[in-house]
Amino acid sequence: MKSDEANIVKGKVCGSLGNWIYYQDEHFRLHKIKIDGSSNLKISNDMTMFVTVDSNWIYYSCLNDNRHIYKITHDGQERIKLNNAESWWLCLADGWIYYINHSDNCNIYRVSKNGHNNESFNVAGASNLSLIGDVLCFSNGNDECKTYCMETTEGKPWKISEDQAENIFVIGAYCYYINLYDRNIWKIKKDGTCINKLLEKKVEELITDGELLYYISIEDGRKIYSVNLEGGNSKQLSGSRAEYLFLTGNKLYFSDLDHGGAIRFLNDLGSGNTTKFVFAVLQRTKGYIKKSKLIIESAGELYFFNNARLHLNPSGEIIKLNPDGSGCIRLTDMRVENPVVIDDWIFFVNTSDGYRIYKIRKDGSSSSFLGKSRVGAIGFSDGWLYFVNETDNKKIHKLHVESRVSAKIAEVRARDLKVHGEWIFFTNYAADNKLCRIRTDGSGYSELTLEKVNGYRIYRDWIFYNNIGRKRSIYRMGLDGSEKSDIGCGDSLNFVIEGDWIYYVETNEVQDFSQRKIFDTLAGRKNNREKAGSICKMKISGQNRTLINDCASTDLCKSGDFLYYVNYDDGGKIYSIKVDGSQNIKINNEHSCCHYANEEWVFYSSVEDDNKLYRIKVDGTMRAVVEYDLNT
Repeated sequence: MKSDEANIVKGKVCGSLGNWIYYQDEHFRLHKIKIDGSSNLKISNDMTMFVTVDSNWIYYSCLNDNRHIYKITHDGQERIKLNNAESWWLCLADGWIYYINHSDNCNIYRVSKNGHNNESFNVAGASNLSLIGDVLCFSNGNDECKTYCMETTEGKPWKISEDQAENIFVIGAYCYYINLYDRNIWKIKKDGTCINKLLEKKVEELITDGELLYYISIEDGRKIYSVNLEGGNSKQLSGSRAEYLFLTGNKLYFSDLDHGGAIRFLNDLGSGNTTKFVFAVLQRTKGYIKKSKLIIESAGELYFFNNARLHLNPSGEIIKLNPDGSGCIRLTDMRVENPVVIDDWIFFVNTSDGYRIYKIRKDGSSSSFLGKSRVGAIGFSDGWLYFVNETDNKKIHKLHVESRVSAKIAEVRARDLKVHGEWIFFTNYAADNKLCRIRTDGSGYSELTLEKVNGYRIYRDWIFYNNIGRKRSIYRMGLDGSEKSDIGCGDSLNFVIEGDWIYYVETNEVQDFSQRKIFDTLAGRKNNREKAGSICKMKISGQNRTLINDCASTDLCKSGDFLYYVNYDDGGKIYSIKVDGSQNIKINNEHSCCHYANEEWVFYSSVEDDNKLYRIKVDGTMRAVVEYDLNT
């Protein structure tokens, strides 16, 4: 790591107490650091969400354990599980943790801080939960995600607005929020009267100190602004691209995207002066692609996520480059999810603008949004985008890309949607994530599996998938669910299909990994030992299984007659090997994550150099970091 970056503290501030602030690093693990930047200490190796802090404990949803709620002491010495439900949007008050229970139809629950009492409010379909005083605010998925409030003592919700909202705050008699349709700041009385648009500017991440509102301006390059409660006296407070606002006392913390996510704070909110937990940072004209993930290969061009978040649906800025690594440009600084390339356009979910569907030309021009709904997974067929409509409680909808006519396809609640011919495949959120299908006209619904599915691929007339169980096996079945068979032990998300062959990493539960160091590869990737295993090949029928090598391998890519992989028996370095098992050759000398290979080049992230994207010739020469111009 370069000296100008060695001491940057990166992540998201999620709490403060006394002289300490608490933050999640790039891998969503908890740390604490003194406000002067000293004594940076890791608290836990858990991957965390919805973190909240009180004087004795830190509470969070644990990604390592199905998002169940845990609490941990500030020194990390004591860790206690509080519930057994998939828990989102944690809020802490008066001895209770309020949350949305995704294991029970998104009902609002609360659990006591000792975990002994767990109660439901019987309010289903909720999201975007916030708690101000004794008032819970949330989006009601059973009423088109309109905004509701509910007192914690009464448990009777009432509608305050027809808008879909996020970042809701109550100050006195008024609620302030971001309207997900126009991304503007609005205010409305708690009784639903006197609604007014406070600020006509697209914003993200609204917070308040009770006197001013602070927000990130999407229209002005993600800079931080303040505005008073009447919408006047708007001031720019920072010159950097920002995310993850957190306010405590007279300090406003944020992650500085222009310096790799370094934590900075505004230490005088009136002047806009900034301080950062970092020694001297050199100003650069070139940007690095960090925490990357190859998302699309189309018409001789590669598209990567930059600053990717991989713990849920992968998302990030889109970077385009040529197959030799040249011509690298950033298409957009919007955070993109689920991109689909159709002709000269990229369609995607813009998580920076309320998870709405956008399109942008492949040269980065002509960006526009196509609909107001909050969207999950998307697929394309014959002029229509098919998508999971989060605004309509995860139901399947379609949108015509030219006319923008939209319609509901089915009442089922879906995840992980893929379109193949006349069929839409998806995992059914309401049926324990069983794999299902339905025609694009809404007919012919059927459940294809009895078990919960953890990722699937469609190739020719077959579906390959993993079920969630003790043994991770590759299963194969026809598109109608017939001819189901267990064809091998491996990870269906890490295999390559070419012609009649599958090349995959076979895991072995009885293999002794006790002396093997399994590295943490990228933000969001768990230290799962079953990720590494032997490289094998077999016919797509499951026959002719052949061992190619027996080292601890993962991140499998293929080009021509060669496979490229990360060898954990040699410190996570990249190797190449012929598909017949011969010519096993080391490509580089650093701990890596392999993303893509073609006849000349291998692209990988260097874990030893802050997860920057590199390219290297297939013979191990001409290693170089991939850069783009920050001014484009």
